[in-house]
Amino acid sequence: GDVGRRMRRRGGRSISVVLSCMLSLRVCQGLGISERLWTTSDLCGFKGVTSCKGALLLADVGEIVQEKPRAPTFLRGAAAGAIAGAFTEVVLYPIDTLKTRLQSTGVAKLLRSRNVIKSLYAGLLPSIAGSVPASAIFYMVYDQVVRHWKGESKEVSHLLGATVGGIVSSVIRVPSDVIKTQIQSGNMFGVRNSIATVLRSRGWRGMYAGYLAFLMRDIPFDVIEFGSYAKFRELYSAASKGEGNLNPFEDSMLGAIAGGLAGAATTPLDVLMTRLMLQAQSSQTPRIRAVLTELLHREGPAGLFKGIGPRIAWLAAGGLCFFAALEQAKHALGLDEQR
Repeated sequence: GDVGRRMRRRGGRSISVVLSCMLSLRVCQGLGISERLWTTSDLCGFKGVTSCKGALLLADVGEIVQEKPRAPTFLRGAAAGAIAGAFTEVVLYPIDTLKTRLQSTGVAKLLRSRNVIKSLYAGLLPSIAGSVPASAIFYMVYDQVVRHWKGESKEVSHLLGATVGGIVSSVIRVPSDVIKTQIQSGNMFGVRNSIATVLRSRGWRGMYAGYLAFLMRDIPFDVIEFGSYAKFRELYSAASKGEGNLNPFEDSMLGAIAGGLAGAATTPLDVLMTRLMLQAQSSQTPRIRAVLTELLHREGPAGLFKGIGPRIAWLAAGGLCFFAALEQAKHALGLDEQR
């Protein structure tokens, strides 16, 4: 009533501006995009508002359109991690398959298959089923540790966040990787068949074959990747703009460098973990020392760096996709505004 009478008194232009603002506020409210109520000072800068009277009128509208509070930061962090993880997994899965074949049975069998594209995406379903919740859990934990870190050194917060996030998410990531590795290598066909074979031969322990090697590979990888990305971003921002807002291309390039660096440094651990996971269907529990000794005896030290080229390419591209998608998701969810 009162707002309507005030709108009519201020003329048609004010009415159109106010209606537009009301619509925008309603949309933001429904999507949960805006994080705070609009104040008079915010609205004075709104295009089309030429007087404080108009701003006061819009302020009245802002008081009427009360927005709902956003979801907690840990849920938004999980959503951002899930989005980035899913996008990266789908785009780069064929390179991951080639890397696994190079480290195990070779690529000749894959290239001779009737449907190469289908073979390149073999095992995508269990990988997605594992990577999406694992990425959500990892980034949720990582973001919360960094966000609530009280120490002076930011580097320590990234190290600790990546370590804790990697350990927690490994509960999901390892079984997913075991099944994915079996299918990608060509040892088994189909998710159900792979799970049934592993459970029949070694029980639930088989689903966590290579767990220690997984932690030995992924914890250093996560620490190097996320720590270096955060540092590169800080240095680049300071050198170029002095601000924390980079464009998607800059985020993706810094992510590619961080991912490739972390991938190269952890290739020997990745080869070892792949060999351990390929023994998941064996009745005997694979030992890290035994697998390492056999690998060095048969292939020499060069065997530890099998597939390093595809791994660097895969993880550099993975860093490019993941961090570009992550930063965009964080921006859309309002996470970059609160840290």
